[in-house]
Amino acid sequence: MGPRPAKSQVSIIAPGGEKKTQMNPFSHVSSTVLWILLAISATICLVVLMIVSYLYAALVNKPPHPLEESMKKLGITMAVALRSVKLKHENPLKVAEEAVKLPDHIKDSGKAFKDQKIKYHSLFKKSRKSGTEWHPFENGLYYISRGKKTWYEAENFCMSREAHLTSVLSSEEQNYVTSQLTQPAWIGLTDGGRGRWEWTDGSRLVAQFWSQGEPGHSEPGLGDGDQGCTIIVPSSKGQNWKDVDCNQLNRWVCKGTLEAEEHKIHQTH
Repeated sequence: MGPRPAKSQVSIIAPGGEKKTQMNPFSHVSSTVLWILLAISATICLVVLMIVSYLYAALVNKPPHPLEESMKKLGITMAVALRSVKLKHENPLKVAEEAVKLPDHIKDSGKAFKDQKIKYHSLFKKSRKSGTEWHPFENGLYYISRGKKTWYEAENFCMSREAHLTSVLSSEEQNYVTSQLTQPAWIGLTDGGRGRWEWTDGSRLVAQFWSQGEPGHSEPGLGDGDQGCTIIVPSSKGQNWKDVDCNQLNRWVCKGTLEAEEHKIHQTH
């Protein structure tokens, strides 16, 4: 019989150079037990993997929420109403968040509708007062006369309609007023006999469209008969203002503003 195998030993060199021998802690465990422990560990890992896979499959195949389809339809409807293309592609949670804001959207829409009613009321009110039509352009309402008056009479007519002879503050407005005329017409620019040109509605003189050689009356101290008042001559475009005697008889253009009318209507309520 051969020599018996020695037990597993581990040699350790201690500090100081002394060599010690230590037994392997797993030397007394048989290989069968080790295999059993390994099999148990593998089984546990497999079970955990199967559970995780099942939960993932259940989550993926989860039936849609009963309200999901309704929320999608609501999102499309709201997107059309609010003019938001993005909203129809949002998830139900985003649609729900937007739905909570619906009262605010309705309030804003109601205010916009009320503002529009006020503007139309302004147009109707002016038309009824004058017996003729007032034409809207940007933020202004314009009345083009058919008869003829002096500059003073024309300004008084406009003031009786809660307006003034028109001011012209941009090239767009200049082109619009010119396009509405077939004969020369008064506008609200005068020097008041002081040589300083001003608009009767208090607007700043930010743009000027004088014809060549105009204005002719620009010196202070002139009499009323020579007082400088301004007409637009529609036969020429662009630079077509002329400085003439305020006592001439011409057609005229009044201008009111929607904002002013809105403010007055709000005050009456």
